[in-house]
Amino acid sequence: MLTRLRLAFAEAAASSATGAAGALWTFPAMLLSAFIIAWGAEVAQFFMSQGLALAILAWLQILPEFAVEADIAWRQNVANMTANFTGSIRLLVGLGWPMIFAVSAFVHHRRTGQWLREIVLEPDHSIEVVGLLVPILYFGVVWWKASLTVIADTQVELLTNRNQKLAKVQDALAATSDGRSVLKGTVTLDYRTTDRTVVFNLPGSAQTQFKLRLPASPSHSDAFSPWHLADGITLANGGVVTSETHNAFAIRYRVL
Repeated sequence: MLTRLRLAFAEAAASSATGAAGALWTFPAMLLSAFIIAWGAEVAQFFMSQGLALAILAWLQILPEFAVEADIAWRQNVANMTANFTGSIRLLVGLGWPMIFAVSAFVHHRRTGQWLREIVLEPDHSIEVVGLLVPILYFGVVWWKASLTVIADTQVELLTNRNQKLAKVQDALAATSDGRSVLKGTVTLDYRTTDRTVVFNLPGSAQTQFKLRLPASPSHSDAFSPWHLADGITLANGGVVTSETHNAFAIRYRVL
């Protein structure tokens, strides 16, 4: 008997208890801290070279970014991981630069009565501006693919007491209305058996096992089954599986 089984894996995105209301104080606080750090760098130029002051400023600004990115990657939150490593570039280009120009144009208009048309930078600053072109273009690629490159290396395998079969996995991630990142794929059921386990291997993260709750000869189904949590998880770093990690992966399926 040859039957196709459509699979859908989901990784749950952690929800914040405060929700969108948390942005009412976190976003202004981030802007204020950025102004304070920039002001400190300007003052520091009276006591040290400009290059050293800018190096310290860059270190202070990117260190929290890398710390947050490491925490999100450790928790395997793909949705927030993508938003975090592209969000800083989008905020800089989409908000930071227009804000600088708006403030400069307002001050220039108060002093001269004319609106500022352009900001002329020093020639050596062109390196920093052009250097941002590469990550901006890469973000466009990520948006177009709607996935990370690690998805292409993900392996999904069906194990039974009769055979083992690799599933055909889609290259792009989908998303559900409740914030889950979904990976879709199909695999054939070649033998009549109730001993079926789907193994989900995410490179550098975890190996997750799901026991399929299907009869030996499953019939066609139009609707997906309910979401089922993993029956077993093995972390790549050998760590302890917590309840948060166990609840991060789920599977649902239907027979075609």
